[in-house]
Amino acid sequence: MGNKILNVVKYIILLTFLASACKNVKVDKVIADPNSLPAEIIEASDNFIISKVGEPFFIKFISLDTSKSKKIKDQFEVHYKLTHPEKSFVDEEIIFYVNNNGKIDTEKSITGIPSIKETSAEIMFNFNEESARDAALSYGLKEGVKDWKVSYEWSALHKQYVWHVLATYKSYGEDENFRGSGEEVYINPFDGSLISKQEWNIR
Repeated sequence: MGNKILNVVKYIILLTFLASACKNVKVDKVIADPNSLPAEIIEASDNFIISKVGEPFFIKFISLDTSKSKKIKDQFEVHYKLTHPEKSFVDEEIIFYVNNNGKIDTEKSITGIPSIKETSAEIMFNFNEESARDAALSYGLKEGVKDWKVSYEWSALHKQYVWHVLATYKSYGEDENFRGSGEEVYINPFDGSLISKQEWNIR
């Protein structure tokens, strides 16, 4: 009889602990909710991107990243992801800022939104890494002492997506002691045309 009573007491204690744990989880969730994006901010953000890329492109390739979006003082820092299910090199971040009233802050940097509303969406992704390497070679980029660094990325300088190909012609040291020089080219991912070519030097 004593063992039965003891088991019942243990069971009650266990239920009390679980209930307390669940309560704490709910409290944590309530605390986090004020920092989530309000519906009107999401709507304004969606519409802003759609105005640049068109609705079909937005629906197919762009999604809100709620894990990184956050409120900063009197603004929201909004994050989206640009991905392509069949092009692994397309995995980019879109970032911009929205005021509490839903107005986009154009005074701050706007990263990662292509202006392609009047262009076929697929053209943006047809130029792959192999094509970028061939184009870089045709623009006079040399092989160098290391493998080329080739990346599909947003260029803040050119305010568009590019294929960036970097060649190293001289290399000394490692990490923070690295010294070297070479050339780099920025290639238009739409048609493979040369956007810019310049030398780079770390001394």
